[in-house]
Amino acid sequence: MKIIYFLIFILLMPGVLGFGVSPAKFNVNLKNDENIEKEFFILNDNTESKLFNITYSNEFLNFSSFIIEVEGNSEKEVKFLINV
Repeated sequence: MKIIYFLIFILLMPGVLGFGVSPAKFNVNLKNDENIEKEFFILNDNTESKLFNITYSNEFLNFSSFIIEVEGNSEKEVKFLINV
C-alpha cells in the first residue's frame, strides 16, 4: 500500500526534477600508505541548470562540502582521492 501512495505522490507532484548519480556503489580495498582516485558522474536530465551540494562523512571518510553546478541535459564528472 505504501508503494501506491508513493506513486500517487510522484505523479501529482508538479515540476518533478530528475537526476542520477553513477556509479551507485564503490568497492575500494586499500592498505596503509596507499591511495586511489575514483570518480562519479552527476546526471541532470532537466532543461535547467541545477546546483548540487556534495557532502559525505562517516567514521572513515570525510568529504569537504562543495557545490557543483550541472547544466541542463548534461552530466558532470566529480573526481576524488582516497588516502589511507
